[in-house]
Amino acid sequence: ALSVTLLVPAVLRGSPRHWDLRRLNTIVDSTVLPALLPALLFVGILSILPHKELRFIFPALPLLNVCIAHGLAKLSRSAGKRPVVFVVAGIAPLAATLLFTLLVAFISGKNYPGGHALVQAHQLLDHVPRASVHIDVAAAMSGVSRFGELRRASGWTYSKDESLVQPEDFSKFDVLVTGDPAPYLRLSTFHTIHEEHGYAGLTFRGVKGLFELAPLEVKTDPKIFVLVSDRLESEPRSPAPGRVN
Repeated sequence: ALSVTLLVPAVLRGSPRHWDLRRLNTIVDSTVLPALLPALLFVGILSILPHKELRFIFPALPLLNVCIAHGLAKLSRSAGKRPVVFVVAGIAPLAATLLFTLLVAFISGKNYPGGHALVQAHQLLDHVPRASVHIDVAAAMSGVSRFGELRRASGWTYSKDESLVQPEDFSKFDVLVTGDPAPYLRLSTFHTIHEEHGYAGLTFRGVKGLFELAPLEVKTDPKIFVLVSDRLESEPRSPAPGRVN
C-alpha cells in the first residue's frame, strides 16, 4: 500500500498517453521524504540484526502511516477524474491489507499452544491444591510466561530449569508442560492428560473454498503436551476439550 499510494499519484498524471512509467523508479513527491527516509533507514538498520521481531519496527509505523495518508489524500482528490485508479491504487490495497491482517490475527491465535496448554493444566487439575510444574523450552517459547502462572498463590510452583537433561531428572515434578512427551512416557510414571494443537500451515481448499468464501484452511498439529505424574489424582472433575484418555 505504501509504494502504491506514493508512486501512483506521481506517475499517472494526465491522460494515459502522458503517463511516464519511468517515474516508477523514484518517489517524486518530495514532501514525504522527511518522514519516509528516517523510517526506511530505521527499518533497514534493524533488518541487519540476526534477531528480528515485529515490535522492533513499531516506532517507524507512524511515519510510514503519514506517507500513506499523504498518498491516499492525493488519490482522493483525483478520484472524480480517475475513479478506477483511485479504487485500484487506493481502496484495493487497504482492503487487501485488512483481509491479510484478519488472517494473520487468526493464525496468531493458533501460534501459542504453550500458553493454552498451561491454562488447560490449571483447569484439568483445579482440584489439586499443590503441584510442581516444569515448563520446557518449546512451551516457554509458545506462550508460557509468568503471567500464566496463576496458581502460585495457592501453592503451585513453576520451573523452567534447562539444566535437567535425563528424563529421570523430571521425576520430582508433578506436571510437565512439554513439546516432546516421549522420553517421559517411557518412564511409565507420567501419563498425558491434554495435548494442545498449534499452527502447522495453510492449505488451499480449491474451487469449493472459493465459493464458500473460505479458500484457505489453517492446519494444526499437536504441539504441546501436559503430562501428569501418577502420584497425582489426574482425572479432572469434568471433561475438557482436548483431553486425552
